[in-house]
Amino acid sequence: MKKRPLGLVAIVVYKSFAALLLMVTAIARFIIDIKKLPSFRR
Repeated sequence: MKKRPLGLVAIVVYKSFAALLLMVTAIARFIIDIKKLPSFRR
């Protein structure tokens, strides 16, 4: 099993972190938008 270059590992970690952060932000905004709309309240 060859060792991966550190740069490649760093890029993969950074991209997965960025994607996760983007997803969390999108979900948070979606939840906030739903809470602001009175029609969704039951």
